[in-house]
Amino acid sequence: AAVTSPGRCEVVHRDPTIILDAAHNPHGAKALAETLANEFNFDEIVAVVGVFGDKDAIGILQELEGVVDHVIVTQSSSDRAMPSSELEKIASKIFGVDRVFEVPDLHTAIDRAVSDALRPLSEDTIGIIITGSVVTVGEARSYVRKKFAQ
Repeated sequence: AAVTSPGRCEVVHRDPTIILDAAHNPHGAKALAETLANEFNFDEIVAVVGVFGDKDAIGILQELEGVVDHVIVTQSSSDRAMPSSELEKIASKIFGVDRVFEVPDLHTAIDRAVSDALRPLSEDTIGIIITGSVVTVGEARSYVRKKFAQ
């Protein structure tokens, strides 16, 4: 039987596919990257990432770099959140500036990822992963539920 844990590669929406993963250290990010590579078949992956200031943002982003095509850096409402401007500098060194976008507001960052994933004239299947901290994932979960509530 498959063991599921909320906030660990949790698929919260389809079309586009939105996955939440509370990876907040390089070890968790490595496990996430392996799962994305092995269990999903996306043509492109967009990551929405918000981390706490005391976490290893470099290590987290380095683990994701091989599987993620674009990163939208953001921040949760927590006062422990690393400012998105600081995270953007780190991400740009790892991914290159053309693969990184800064959207300070988490909800707006999710909206941006969704509109990118649903862009017309593309046959590609695009996955959205939201990760970086338990708070980022928790806030994202409630926002995604509201956004897509019918």
